[in-house]
Amino acid sequence: MNAVVMDMDVSGNTKTGFSDPVLVCESMDGTEIDGARFLFQQNGNLIDIVMEGDNLSEDINPNYPRRPLSPVSQISFRSAEGRQTANTLNKLIRRTMKEFPGKALLIRDVKELNE
Repeated sequence: MNAVVMDMDVSGNTKTGFSDPVLVCESMDGTEIDGARFLFQQNGNLIDIVMEGDNLSEDINPNYPRRPLSPVSQISFRSAEGRQTANTLNKLIRRTMKEFPGKALLIRDVKELNE
């Protein structure tokens, strides 16, 4: 990934995020990659992303940086079970960066949703 987080406030939230989360949600909602489907929903200034598919794992490390001017890193996996999920999320991040140049999805929290 070739991007840098430019500015963060004291709570760790980026100030230079997507200028229009609704546009991102409308453009990316329903995206399918490697058999996984992504649902995007605006949540204030944030975007909630639900990843649906088989063999997904929450055993990954998010790419949200701890300090400003940090490079945007890839999602990494903590176990073999998390490898597919990490790889698919990294593809989603790259696709979003192509569609919205100069912007990157920063994944902060990952959790399993029980239906």
